[in-house]
Amino acid sequence: MTRLRIGIGRPEGDVTVPSYVLSPFTAGEREKLEQILAQAVTCLLELIQSRASTEPGDRG
Repeated sequence: MTRLRIGIGRPEGDVTVPSYVLSPFTAGEREKLEQILAQAVTCLLELIQSRASTEPGDRG
């Protein structure tokens, strides 16, 4: 099984993990997210295309 994982990093200072994870994205994070999602789409499309060109038993 193949999966795509995108990490969120760790909070800095006294911020708790739950409030860090549940807080809205900053402007800088939204900018990075757009780039990361574009890269993720490219990777997934390449994976789909490469798997489509292999024999069904060769997909691991």
